Amino acid sequence: MKIKQVLLIVFLLLGGGILFSPMSAFLIKKSLIDNYAIAQDTDVTNILSESSVDEDIAPFFRSITREEDQQYRGRVIGVPTFAECPATNLPPLTAFVPSNGKISYRAKAAKSNPEIWIYIPEPSDPTLKTQFSNLSTQFELTSDTLKLDLHPLKERITSPPGIIPIKIPITLNYNETENWSFTIICDDNDRSANILVDGHIERKNVPSPPNGSTPEDKVRYFGDKGLWHDALTTLIEDLCPQNPQRAKLLIIRQLSTQEIGLEEYAQEYAQAFIDYCHP
Repeated sequence: MKIKQVLLIVFLLLGGGILFSPMSAFLIKKSLIDNYAIAQDTDVTNILSESSVDEDIAPFFRSITREEDQQYRGRVIGVPTFAECPATNLPPLTAFVPSNGKISYRAKAAKSNPEIWIYIPEPSDPTLKTQFSNLSTQFELTSDTLKLDLHPLKERITSPPGIIPIKIPITLNYNETENWSFTIICDDNDRSANILVDGHIERKNVPSPPNGSTPEDKVRYFGDKGLWHDALTTLIEDLCPQNPQRAKLLIIRQLSTQEIGLEEYAQEYAQAFIDYCHP
């Protein structure tokens, strides 16, 4: 068993008071950290900080209508399946919405034209970066009630990999579910050859956060109301520029929950968000 694993077990036992009295536990824990830091040439402060992250960070979003939202399904991950699209590195094309890690579920927003956040991967073959960057992308929004293509939007990928926000270009109606899709177009003539993520969004009429709320207060206000898109956008646009480290911890914590289901690459996604909002 590795020394970090042993230390983790001991920390858990000490923290619960299972082995020793509180004062003895503190002294032993400090001694273990000191010796491990010396052996690894690691800053003691960093180890202490890392060991307390789970206690300090709570998820900011909870789905109020999860069972109902699961009836509206899409794809949270998009991977190339045909030769027309270059193979990409991991993480793959990803939509940041509630999911089980593979299937996306309907998300809520209060804004009239909210943002949908997407991760664009890079090709696994470095020689194909230019070719990949020249591919077009398309965002489509389709009404569940009218079944019409409301607004196709094409643009080119400019700088993969990384995070891009897609701002819905029309005003959403309250209490209506819309289907959206984001596609990297590898073959204009064969849609099955393209890379796609898609999902559903519903606008809700919810009051604004109280006056004087801090950025994190606003993030948690929207999250407690089940407004995923508002919570994530507020975190990226308001909290991250002020406190990128706090924002990164919140992103990792939330992406790792069952409600979002993107734990496998949570660290990579979080760093991509920070690179976007705090370059």
